[in-house]
Amino acid sequence: YEGAQIALEAALNNEQTDRLITLCHRCATGKEKFTFKNHKDVHKKWDVASQRVTGFMKEVLLMTFEDKSWDFEVHYWDLWEWAADLFRDPQ
Repeated sequence: YEGAQIALEAALNNEQTDRLITLCHRCATGKEKFTFKNHKDVHKKWDVASQRVTGFMKEVLLMTFEDKSWDFEVHYWDLWEWAADLFRDPQ
């Protein structure tokens, strides 16, 4: 019941719920180990993984229209590097 409650609270869709249940079964039967200890541990793993792929770049664009100026912060990937990442790890 607790797993179903978490899926509901996290607003997981059907596919995500199925994936969570499958993971729970694999861990419960000993086919895989669940190594995360807490939220901080998950973030550490994400930080390590983020160093292995193309990161976002940030630019500030200044746009002027009718004597008014606006700054727009734009985040983007270098498309060539992103495509190269996909070829290195297509999953």
